[in-house]
Amino acid sequence: MFPDFSKKILIVCLSSTRWDFLWQRPQQIMSRLADSYSVLYVDPPFPVAKEKAVVALSGSLRLRVINERLSVLEPVKIAVSAGIPTERLQSINLDLVIKQILQAISSSDQKKRLLWIYNPYMVDLVGHLDEEAVIYDCVDSFESFSWSSKSIKQKEERLNRKADVVITTAMGLYKERKKENPRTYLVPNGTDYKHFSREMKSLPADIASISEPRVGFTGALYEWVDFELIEYLAERHPDWNIVLIGPKQHGQAILEKSNVFWLGVKEYKVLPQYLQAFDIAIIPFKLNKTTIHTNPIKLWEYLSVGKPVVSTLLPEVPAISDVIWLSTDYREFELNCKRALERISDRQMKELISLKARAIAKQNSWGERCCRINNILTEHFRKWRIEV
Repeated sequence: MFPDFSKKILIVCLSSTRWDFLWQRPQQIMSRLADSYSVLYVDPPFPVAKEKAVVALSGSLRLRVINERLSVLEPVKIAVSAGIPTERLQSINLDLVIKQILQAISSSDQKKRLLWIYNPYMVDLVGHLDEEAVIYDCVDSFESFSWSSKSIKQKEERLNRKADVVITTAMGLYKERKKENPRTYLVPNGTDYKHFSREMKSLPADIASISEPRVGFTGALYEWVDFELIEYLAERHPDWNIVLIGPKQHGQAILEKSNVFWLGVKEYKVLPQYLQAFDIAIIPFKLNKTTIHTNPIKLWEYLSVGKPVVSTLLPEVPAISDVIWLSTDYREFELNCKRALERISDRQMKELISLKARAIAKQNSWGERCCRINNILTEHFRKWRIEV
Protein backbone atom coordinates (compact mmCIF):
# COMPACT_ATOMS: atom_id res chain seq x y z
CA MET A 1 0.00 0.00 0.00
CA PHE A 2 1.15 3.52 -0.76
CA PRO A 3 0.33 6.79 1.00
CA ASP A 4 -2.57 8.83 -0.29
CA PHE A 5 -0.92 11.70 -2.17
CA SER A 6 -4.16 13.00 -3.66
CA LYS A 7 -4.20 16.11 -1.45
CA LYS A 8 -0.54 16.85 -2.17
CA ILE A 9 0.14 15.83 -5.76
CA LEU A 10 -1.64 16.38 -9.06
CA ILE A 11 -0.51 14.39 -12.09
CA VAL A 12 -1.12 16.24 -15.35
CA CYS A 13 -1.00 13.48 -17.96
CA LEU A 14 -0.40 14.59 -21.55
CA SER A 15 -1.57 11.47 -23.33
CA SER A 16 -0.87 10.15 -26.82
CA THR A 17 -4.31 8.55 -27.03
CA ARG A 18 -7.83 9.76 -26.29
CA TRP A 19 -9.45 8.55 -23.09
CA ASP A 20 -12.37 7.08 -25.08
CA PHE A 21 -10.23 5.35 -27.73
CA LEU A 22 -8.62 1.92 -27.31
CA TRP A 23 -8.04 1.25 -23.61
CA GLN A 24 -4.26 1.24 -23.55
CA ARG A 25 -1.35 1.94 -21.21
CA PRO A 26 -2.13 5.62 -20.50
CA GLN A 27 -5.70 4.89 -19.38
CA GLN A 28 -4.73 1.74 -17.49
CA ILE A 29 -1.96 3.44 -15.52
CA MET A 30 -3.71 6.74 -14.86
CA SER A 31 -6.93 5.09 -13.71
CA ARG A 32 -4.87 3.19 -11.13
CA LEU A 33 -2.56 6.00 -10.05
CA ALA A 34 -5.75 7.92 -9.32
CA ASP A 35 -6.08 5.67 -6.26
CA SER A 36 -3.16 7.57 -4.74
CA TYR A 37 -2.90 10.83 -6.70
CA SER A 38 -5.20 13.35 -8.29
CA VAL A 39 -5.03 13.05 -12.08
CA LEU A 40 -5.92 15.33 -14.97
CA TYR A 41 -5.84 13.22 -18.13
CA VAL A 42 -5.29 15.45 -21.17
CA ASP A 43 -6.34 14.06 -24.56
CA PRO A 44 -4.26 14.96 -27.64
CA PRO A 45 -5.50 18.43 -28.72
CA PHE A 46 -8.34 18.30 -31.24
CA PRO A 47 -8.18 20.71 -34.22
CA VAL A 48 -11.21 23.00 -34.57
CA ALA A 49 -12.11 26.27 -36.27
CA LYS A 50 -10.65 29.43 -34.76
CA GLU A 51 -14.07 30.48 -33.42
CA LYS A 52 -14.50 27.26 -31.45
CA ALA A 53 -11.02 27.63 -29.96
CA VAL A 54 -11.95 31.09 -28.71
CA VAL A 55 -15.09 29.63 -27.11
CA ALA A 56 -12.92 27.08 -25.26
CA LEU A 57 -10.91 29.89 -23.68
CA SER A 58 -14.07 31.67 -22.62
CA GLY A 59 -14.79 28.96 -20.07
CA SER A 60 -16.49 26.26 -22.14
CA LEU A 61 -13.81 23.64 -21.45
CA ARG A 62 -14.51 20.09 -22.54
CA LEU A 63 -13.80 18.72 -19.07
CA ARG A 64 -15.30 15.50 -17.69
CA VAL A 65 -15.13 14.19 -14.16
CA ILE A 66 -14.56 10.42 -14.16
CA ASN A 67 -14.39 10.22 -10.37
CA GLU A 68 -13.36 12.47 -7.50
CA ARG A 69 -9.67 12.03 -8.30
CA LEU A 70 -9.66 11.70 -12.09
CA SER A 71 -10.82 14.16 -14.73
CA VAL A 72 -10.39 14.19 -18.51
CA LEU A 73 -9.71 17.34 -20.50
CA GLU A 74 -10.35 17.39 -24.25
CA PRO A 75 -8.35 20.46 -25.31
CA VAL A 76 -8.78 22.06 -28.69
CA LYS A 77 -6.32 23.74 -31.02
CA ILE A 78 -6.80 25.83 -34.13
CA ALA A 79 -6.81 23.74 -37.30
CA VAL A 80 -4.27 24.26 -40.07
CA SER A 81 -7.17 25.23 -42.35
CA ALA A 82 -7.35 28.58 -40.51
CA GLY A 83 -4.68 29.81 -42.92
CA ILE A 84 -2.28 31.06 -40.22
CA PRO A 85 1.46 30.73 -41.03
CA THR A 86 2.90 27.50 -39.56
CA GLU A 87 5.28 28.95 -36.96
CA ARG A 88 2.70 31.47 -35.80
CA LEU A 89 0.02 28.77 -35.59
CA GLN A 90 2.30 26.54 -33.49
CA SER A 91 2.91 29.38 -31.05
CA ILE A 92 -0.80 30.23 -30.82
CA ASN A 93 -1.77 26.60 -30.26
CA LEU A 94 0.89 26.08 -27.59
CA ASP A 95 -0.45 29.07 -25.69
CA LEU A 96 -4.03 27.88 -26.27
CA VAL A 97 -3.42 24.40 -24.84
CA ILE A 98 -1.47 25.75 -21.85
CA LYS A 99 -4.30 28.13 -20.97
CA GLN A 100 -6.90 25.33 -21.17
CA ILE A 101 -4.87 23.07 -18.87
CA LEU A 102 -4.23 25.86 -16.35
CA GLN A 103 -7.91 26.72 -16.43
CA ALA A 104 -8.82 23.07 -15.80
CA ILE A 105 -6.58 22.83 -12.73
CA SER A 106 -7.16 26.34 -11.41
CA SER A 107 -9.45 25.13 -8.62
CA SER A 108 -7.20 22.24 -7.47
CA ASP A 109 -5.60 22.62 -4.06
CA GLN A 110 -2.65 20.31 -4.69
CA LYS A 111 0.67 21.89 -3.79
CA LYS A 112 2.78 19.88 -6.25
CA ARG A 113 2.33 18.99 -9.91
CA LEU A 114 3.93 16.15 -11.83
CA LEU A 115 3.88 16.49 -15.61
CA TRP A 116 3.47 13.00 -17.09
CA ILE A 117 4.03 12.87 -20.84
CA TYR A 118 3.15 10.14 -23.34
CA ASN A 119 2.98 12.45 -26.33
CA PRO A 120 6.43 13.77 -27.39
CA TYR A 121 4.77 16.54 -29.39
CA MET A 122 3.82 18.10 -26.04
CA VAL A 123 7.43 18.64 -24.94
CA ASP A 124 6.97 22.38 -25.54
CA LEU A 125 4.63 22.50 -22.52
CA VAL A 126 7.48 21.59 -20.16
CA GLY A 127 8.15 24.51 -17.84
CA HIS A 128 4.80 26.21 -18.49
CA LEU A 129 2.61 24.37 -15.97
CA ASP A 130 4.53 25.08 -12.77
CA GLU A 131 5.45 21.41 -12.47
CA GLU A 132 7.83 19.97 -9.88
CA ALA A 133 9.03 17.19 -12.16
CA VAL A 134 8.57 15.66 -15.61
CA ILE A 135 7.99 11.95 -16.25
CA TYR A 136 8.26 10.64 -19.81
CA ASP A 137 6.49 7.30 -20.22
CA CYS A 138 7.95 6.10 -23.53
CA VAL A 139 5.62 3.54 -25.11
CA ASP A 140 6.66 3.46 -28.76
CA SER A 141 9.29 4.34 -31.32
CA PHE A 142 7.30 7.33 -32.57
CA GLU A 143 9.72 8.24 -35.35
CA SER A 144 8.96 4.90 -37.06
CA PHE A 145 5.28 5.76 -37.63
CA SER A 146 4.49 6.80 -41.20
CA TRP A 147 2.29 9.67 -40.00
CA SER A 148 4.89 11.20 -37.68
CA SER A 149 6.24 14.62 -38.62
CA LYS A 150 9.91 15.24 -39.39
CA SER A 151 10.25 17.01 -36.05
CA ILE A 152 9.26 14.04 -33.88
CA LYS A 153 12.78 12.69 -33.40
CA GLN A 154 14.10 16.05 -32.25
CA LYS A 155 11.12 16.58 -29.94
CA GLU A 156 11.52 13.17 -28.34
CA GLU A 157 15.24 13.70 -27.83
CA ARG A 158 14.47 16.99 -26.08
CA LEU A 159 11.84 15.32 -23.92
CA ASN A 160 14.17 12.48 -23.01
CA ARG A 161 16.82 14.97 -21.85
CA LYS A 162 14.37 17.21 -19.97
CA ALA A 163 12.60 14.38 -18.12
CA ASP A 164 13.41 13.83 -14.46
CA VAL A 165 12.38 10.20 -14.93
CA VAL A 166 11.97 8.15 -18.11
CA ILE A 167 9.89 4.96 -18.03
CA THR A 168 9.98 2.58 -20.99
CA THR A 169 7.79 -0.35 -22.02
CA ALA A 170 10.34 -2.45 -23.92
CA MET A 171 13.98 -3.42 -23.51
CA GLY A 172 14.95 -1.87 -26.85
CA LEU A 173 13.46 1.48 -25.80
CA TYR A 174 15.10 1.18 -22.39
CA LYS A 175 18.58 0.67 -23.85
CA GLU A 176 18.20 3.61 -26.24
CA ARG A 177 16.76 6.07 -23.69
CA LYS A 178 19.19 5.02 -20.95
CA LYS A 179 22.09 6.31 -23.04
CA GLU A 180 20.66 9.83 -22.89
CA ASN A 181 19.06 9.78 -19.44
CA PRO A 182 20.49 7.69 -16.56
CA ARG A 183 17.16 7.96 -14.69
CA THR A 184 15.52 5.51 -17.09
CA TYR A 185 13.49 2.50 -15.94
CA LEU A 186 11.85 -0.50 -17.60
CA VAL A 187 8.19 -1.13 -16.75
CA PRO A 188 6.56 -3.35 -19.42
CA ASN A 189 2.89 -3.33 -20.32
CA GLY A 190 0.47 -5.52 -18.43
CA THR A 191 -3.12 -6.71 -18.22
CA ASP A 192 -6.30 -5.95 -16.33
CA TYR A 193 -6.37 -9.56 -15.19
CA LYS A 194 -9.59 -9.32 -13.19
CA HIS A 195 -11.42 -7.77 -16.14
CA PHE A 196 -10.29 -10.32 -18.73
CA SER A 197 -10.20 -13.51 -16.66
CA ARG A 198 -13.85 -13.46 -15.56
CA GLU A 199 -15.89 -16.17 -17.22
CA MET A 200 -18.70 -15.14 -19.57
CA LYS A 201 -21.87 -17.19 -19.89
CA SER A 202 -22.70 -16.10 -23.42
CA LEU A 203 -20.98 -14.78 -26.53
CA PRO A 204 -21.91 -11.64 -28.50
CA ALA A 205 -24.13 -12.50 -31.45
CA ASP A 206 -21.73 -11.33 -34.18
CA ILE A 207 -18.90 -13.63 -33.11
CA ALA A 208 -21.18 -16.46 -31.99
CA SER A 209 -22.44 -16.68 -35.58
CA ILE A 210 -18.89 -17.42 -36.80
CA SER A 211 -18.10 -21.11 -36.65
CA GLU A 212 -15.04 -22.61 -34.99
CA PRO A 213 -12.12 -22.75 -35.13
CA ARG A 214 -11.76 -19.01 -34.60
CA VAL A 215 -8.27 -17.59 -34.99
CA GLY A 216 -8.50 -14.18 -33.39
CA PHE A 217 -6.70 -10.84 -33.33
CA THR A 218 -7.57 -7.74 -31.37
CA GLY A 219 -5.94 -4.32 -31.57
CA ALA A 220 -5.21 -1.56 -34.04
CA LEU A 221 -5.22 -2.79 -37.63
CA TYR A 222 -2.46 -0.43 -38.61
CA GLU A 223 0.65 -0.53 -40.77
CA TRP A 224 2.53 -2.89 -38.46
CA VAL A 225 0.02 -5.73 -39.03
CA ASP A 226 1.15 -8.23 -41.67
CA PHE A 227 -2.02 -8.52 -43.76
CA GLU A 228 -0.21 -10.72 -46.27
CA LEU A 229 0.36 -13.24 -43.48
CA ILE A 230 -3.33 -13.14 -42.60
CA GLU A 231 -4.20 -13.67 -46.26
CA TYR A 232 -1.76 -16.59 -46.40
CA LEU A 233 -3.45 -18.27 -43.44
CA ALA A 234 -6.93 -17.64 -44.83
CA GLU A 235 -6.07 -19.14 -48.24
CA ARG A 236 -4.19 -22.15 -46.84
CA HIS A 237 -6.95 -22.97 -44.35
CA PRO A 238 -10.43 -22.10 -45.60
CA ASP A 239 -11.80 -24.09 -42.64
CA TRP A 240 -10.26 -21.56 -40.19
CA ASN A 241 -12.23 -18.40 -39.48
CA ILE A 242 -9.97 -15.44 -38.85
CA VAL A 243 -11.59 -12.79 -36.65
CA LEU A 244 -10.16 -9.25 -36.53
CA ILE A 245 -11.30 -6.79 -33.86
CA GLY A 246 -10.20 -3.16 -33.64
CA PRO A 247 -9.95 0.10 -35.58
CA LYS A 248 -8.33 0.12 -38.99
CA GLN A 249 -5.90 2.72 -40.22
CA HIS A 250 -7.31 5.28 -42.63
CA GLY A 251 -7.09 3.87 -46.14
CA GLN A 252 -6.36 0.33 -44.96
CA ALA A 253 -8.40 -2.27 -46.82
CA ILE A 254 -9.53 -5.37 -44.96
CA LEU A 255 -9.13 -8.66 -46.80
CA GLU A 256 -12.18 -9.74 -48.75
CA LYS A 257 -12.16 -13.42 -47.90
CA SER A 258 -15.11 -15.56 -46.92
CA ASN A 259 -13.26 -16.72 -43.82
CA VAL A 260 -11.90 -13.33 -42.69
CA PHE A 261 -14.22 -11.29 -40.46
CA TRP A 262 -13.57 -7.73 -39.35
CA LEU A 263 -15.94 -6.97 -36.48
CA GLY A 264 -14.83 -3.36 -35.96
CA VAL A 265 -14.09 -1.67 -32.65
CA LYS A 266 -15.56 -3.15 -29.47
CA GLU A 267 -16.02 -1.43 -26.13
CA TYR A 268 -13.47 -2.34 -23.50
CA LYS A 269 -16.15 -3.67 -21.16
CA VAL A 270 -17.23 -6.37 -23.65
CA LEU A 271 -13.78 -7.16 -25.08
CA PRO A 272 -13.26 -10.18 -22.75
CA GLN A 273 -16.33 -11.83 -24.28
CA TYR A 274 -14.80 -11.60 -27.73
CA LEU A 275 -11.38 -12.82 -26.64
CA GLN A 276 -12.96 -15.79 -24.91
CA ALA A 277 -14.63 -16.72 -28.18
CA PHE A 278 -11.23 -17.18 -29.84
CA ASP A 279 -9.82 -20.70 -30.03
CA ILE A 280 -6.31 -19.35 -30.46
CA ALA A 281 -5.03 -15.76 -30.52
CA ILE A 282 -2.47 -14.33 -32.92
CA ILE A 283 0.01 -11.44 -33.10
CA PRO A 284 0.76 -11.24 -36.86
CA PHE A 285 3.12 -8.27 -36.73
CA LYS A 286 5.74 -7.35 -39.28
CA LEU A 287 9.27 -7.17 -37.92
CA ASN A 288 10.39 -3.55 -38.17
CA LYS A 289 11.53 -0.62 -36.03
CA THR A 290 8.01 -0.14 -34.67
CA THR A 291 7.42 -3.72 -33.58
CA ILE A 292 10.88 -4.51 -32.21
CA HIS A 293 10.19 -1.77 -29.66
CA THR A 294 6.69 -3.01 -28.88
CA ASN A 295 5.58 -4.85 -25.76
CA PRO A 296 2.12 -5.95 -26.97
CA ILE A 297 -0.64 -5.35 -24.45
CA LYS A 298 -2.74 -7.85 -26.39
CA LEU A 299 -0.31 -10.63 -25.42
CA TRP A 300 -1.12 -10.26 -21.72
CA GLU A 301 -4.84 -9.88 -22.42
CA TYR A 302 -4.88 -13.03 -24.56
CA LEU A 303 -3.17 -14.94 -21.74
CA SER A 304 -5.66 -13.54 -19.20
CA VAL A 305 -8.49 -15.32 -20.99
CA GLY A 306 -6.43 -18.50 -21.11
CA LYS A 307 -5.71 -18.61 -24.84
CA PRO A 308 -2.62 -20.03 -26.57
CA VAL A 309 -0.85 -17.34 -28.58
CA VAL A 310 0.92 -17.59 -31.94
CA SER A 311 3.18 -14.66 -32.75
CA THR A 312 5.82 -13.54 -35.17
CA LEU A 313 9.34 -13.39 -33.73
CA LEU A 314 9.06 -10.21 -31.65
CA PRO A 315 11.78 -9.43 -29.07
CA GLU A 316 9.25 -8.65 -26.33
CA VAL A 317 7.22 -11.85 -26.76
CA PRO A 318 8.67 -14.84 -24.87
CA ALA A 319 8.43 -18.42 -26.14
CA ILE A 320 6.62 -20.58 -23.57
CA SER A 321 5.90 -24.23 -24.29
CA ASP A 322 2.28 -24.90 -25.31
CA VAL A 323 1.28 -21.32 -24.45
CA ILE A 324 3.23 -18.86 -26.64
CA TRP A 325 4.45 -20.03 -30.03
CA LEU A 326 6.98 -17.89 -31.90
CA SER A 327 7.31 -18.05 -35.69
CA THR A 328 10.16 -17.03 -37.98
CA ASP A 329 8.20 -17.12 -41.26
CA TYR A 330 4.72 -17.65 -42.73
CA ARG A 331 5.08 -21.42 -42.90
CA GLU A 332 6.11 -21.73 -39.26
CA PHE A 333 3.32 -19.37 -38.22
CA GLU A 334 0.82 -21.59 -40.02
CA LEU A 335 2.26 -24.76 -38.46
CA ASN A 336 2.20 -23.20 -34.99
CA CYS A 337 -1.46 -22.26 -35.40
CA LYS A 338 -2.18 -25.81 -36.51
CA ARG A 339 -0.28 -27.30 -33.57
CA ALA A 340 -1.98 -25.01 -31.08
CA LEU A 341 -5.41 -25.95 -32.45
CA GLU A 342 -4.50 -29.62 -32.20
CA ARG A 343 -3.39 -29.19 -28.58
CA ILE A 344 -6.63 -27.58 -27.47
CA SER A 345 -8.72 -30.21 -29.26
CA ASP A 346 -7.93 -32.38 -26.24
CA ARG A 347 -10.09 -31.11 -23.38
CA GLN A 348 -7.58 -31.90 -20.66
CA MET A 349 -4.70 -30.28 -22.55
CA LYS A 350 -6.87 -27.24 -23.27
CA GLU A 351 -7.53 -26.79 -19.58
CA LEU A 352 -3.86 -27.16 -18.69
CA ILE A 353 -2.87 -24.56 -21.32
CA SER A 354 -5.55 -22.19 -20.05
CA LEU A 355 -4.38 -22.49 -16.44
CA LYS A 356 -0.75 -21.95 -17.43
CA ALA A 357 -1.63 -18.92 -19.58
CA ARG A 358 -3.70 -17.33 -16.83
CA ALA A 359 -0.97 -17.89 -14.26
CA ILE A 360 1.50 -16.01 -16.48
CA ALA A 361 -0.96 -13.18 -17.02
CA LYS A 362 -1.72 -12.83 -13.32
CA GLN A 363 1.96 -12.14 -12.65
CA ASN A 364 1.91 -9.35 -15.25
CA SER A 365 -1.04 -7.27 -14.09
CA TRP A 366 -1.37 -3.50 -14.35
CA GLY A 367 -1.55 -3.49 -10.55
CA GLU A 368 1.92 -4.98 -10.37
CA ARG A 369 3.19 -2.48 -12.96
CA CYS A 370 1.77 0.44 -11.00
CA CYS A 371 3.44 -0.78 -7.82
CA ARG A 372 6.76 -0.58 -9.68
CA ILE A 373 5.94 2.91 -10.89
CA ASN A 374 4.92 4.05 -7.42
CA ASN A 375 8.23 2.77 -6.06
CA ILE A 376 10.12 4.72 -8.74
CA LEU A 377 8.22 7.91 -7.94
CA THR A 378 8.68 7.52 -4.19
CA GLU A 379 12.42 7.07 -4.70
CA HIS A 380 12.58 10.47 -6.41
CA PHE A 381 10.14 12.43 -4.25
CA ARG A 382 12.81 13.76 -1.90
CA LYS A 383 14.77 15.12 -4.84
CA TRP A 384 11.61 16.87 -5.97
CA ARG A 385 10.97 18.25 -2.44
CA ILE A 386 7.83 16.17 -2.06
CA GLU A 387 7.09 14.77 1.40
CA VAL A 388 6.14 11.11 1.60
